[in-house]
Amino acid sequence: MLVRRVSIRPLRGLLNQRGCRGRTLGREDGAALVAVVVVMVVGFVVVSLVGVAAMFSMQSTQAEAGRVRALVAAESGRDAMLGALTSGGCAVTTLTGTEPTFTARVFPVSVPAGGGLPSSTVGLVERCPDASTTHVVISSEGTADRQSVTVDAVYEWKVEREVTRLGGSVGGGSGFTVLASAFYEGDLVIRSGDFNCDLALPLLNHFDGDVYVLNGNARILGFCSLSGDLYVSGDVTGVGTVSGRIVAGGSISFLVFSASKSNGPFDPPAEELLERTQWFDLNEATAWPGFTTELTLPAATCNSPAVRGQIVDLLNGSGGKIVIDTSACIDQIDLSPAFLSSTSVTVKRDVVLLVNNGFRFASGWLSGGGGKLYVVQTNTSADPENPAPRCEGRTGITLTASGGWGGWPETLVYSPCGVTVSGAGGVNILSGFKGQIIAPTSGSWNILATRTCARFTIPGLFDLVCDLSDAGSSGGTGGTGGASAPGALVRQTER
Repeated sequence: MLVRRVSIRPLRGLLNQRGCRGRTLGREDGAALVAVVVVMVVGFVVVSLVGVAAMFSMQSTQAEAGRVRALVAAESGRDAMLGALTSGGCAVTTLTGTEPTFTARVFPVSVPAGGGLPSSTVGLVERCPDASTTHVVISSEGTADRQSVTVDAVYEWKVEREVTRLGGSVGGGSGFTVLASAFYEGDLVIRSGDFNCDLALPLLNHFDGDVYVLNGNARILGFCSLSGDLYVSGDVTGVGTVSGRIVAGGSISFLVFSASKSNGPFDPPAEELLERTQWFDLNEATAWPGFTTELTLPAATCNSPAVRGQIVDLLNGSGGKIVIDTSACIDQIDLSPAFLSSTSVTVKRDVVLLVNNGFRFASGWLSGGGGKLYVVQTNTSADPENPAPRCEGRTGITLTASGGWGGWPETLVYSPCGVTVSGAGGVNILSGFKGQIIAPTSGSWNILATRTCARFTIPGLFDLVCDLSDAGSSGGTGGTGGASAPGALVRQTER
């Protein structure tokens, strides 16, 4: 039997080679698995970080959007309170609103000259402004989307001068001399010059109010009738009757009869009367709260049929209060019936007519329909601290009547250049006129009115009254009286 020997060494080598290769493959597979796991972990971390960042960004965006909406709500509350203080005085000290949601409060402060303004409402008392107020802080908190923002806005608090009319006719150095058929209702203040009431016609001169002569004498003669008190810095002469009392700095004629006579002081004091009747400026830069400028004419010739037609159409219109600005016109506009295509115009809304180089009105074509007419010839004082009229060669305003002003709308006429009133025979030339005329004469500044005075009030601008009792009822500082309202924004902070 043959036996064949076979060597196993090559086989062992082969097995050894295969075993080494298997161990190598196992190590490679493990490394790949680890790499995959590492990549997955890194990816997961990156994805998580991106998600967190996106979520944080979205939340931040939502919070910021909410804060912006809350700020808008807070400023809406601020504006609501500002509007309330401007248009209606201080009826309430807190306002709330929804859509947007806000709560606004007002805090008055009194800051002496050179003093610092408050930086917050800490220590301030929520209340209405009074005569001592110099600034107001409107603090308004707005909320939206669970966000809250508070704005503290500091405004100047201004007291507009309240002016009392001075009477019907002031002329030259003689002060005041009545015209025929002079019926006056309200208080008469003569800043300088004498008061002469001596027309010898029965029942034609009657003053229903107090008369104040601040720097002059008074003469009462004939059928002059005074139903109130007479205050005179100098002497009272003549023959007549004063229903009230007479207070004079000089002598009082024993032929002028009254309820009482004395040499006591003025009530109110003369200084206060001078302050209340001081000139005030209305000009191109004057803001007219509640009015919308409807027409502004360019610097050109304006007294043409087309321009007059535009003005008449606006005067005859309806709707909100408007301003017609003709102050840039280089000529005088004449609204007399002879120059108008329409002579049947009804003023149904308040209209401000700004003029520069004079204006001419005539009666007989304009009637009142519930609106008031403000004819304002613009003026800017050379020294704002001491306001005074400046005409500088311009033409004043002319009122011409042939048959009286009955039915005419309540009218305020304001002119630094003077107002000329003319009519047939010079008698009853303002018969039926209702309103006030503000114009300078002889270096003193006077507010004139006839027969029936009308009160003109634009909150935040002026309150032109007919009686001193009205002038004293509106508050103010230093006896000035007047409509009070917020002025310019001084600063605002947000928190």
